[in-house]
Amino acid sequence: MKQTIAFLFMILLFPFPRLYAQDFWETLPFPDSLHIACIAINSEGSIFVGTVTSNVTNGIYRSEDSGETWEIVLNTSNFQIYSMTISVSGNIYVSKGGFDPFIVSYDNGNTWQILNIPYYTPFSKIHCIGTDTILCGASRSIGSGVVLLRTIDEGSNRDTLFITETHPSEYISDLAITGNGDI
Repeated sequence: MKQTIAFLFMILLFPFPRLYAQDFWETLPFPDSLHIACIAINSEGSIFVGTVTSNVTNGIYRSEDSGETWEIVLNTSNFQIYSMTISVSGNIYVSKGGFDPFIVSYDNGNTWQILNIPYYTPFSKIHCIGTDTILCGASRSIGSGVVLLRTIDEGSNRDTLFITETHPSEYISDLAITGNGDI
């Protein structure tokens, strides 16, 4: 009897979630003709979007009003944004095409600084751990191979954790850290 009542209850409620599921989505007024490559939101609620569009000004766009209006805070011209992340302390780390592929903003995107690294192709993934450790995965620009870098001082110095030159078509597309710290 209990199983029959539970089954009837589930049948009665089953259509309701599907009926209202689309009410949670809305289209935000993002600039036309731009393609979004990555998105990050800081603890204050500012939304940052990196674009990857040909023949249009690429860069980082910021919204401080839940996506209602957008301003470009980093104009990278024809160079695409590949990845972006925001650390616990609010630093915005960005990997872009072109020269100086690794940059950071310490002030919510108002100003940007270059983080000097060995010249690799842009990072396909940036992952912050705590307040000072950053992992960056990329494919090498000269020759072939896969590179994984780590910095423990917010980008000033770095260690190469993994590098290979025997896999020309492979690259790091994502990074994950287990509970015990394995990458």
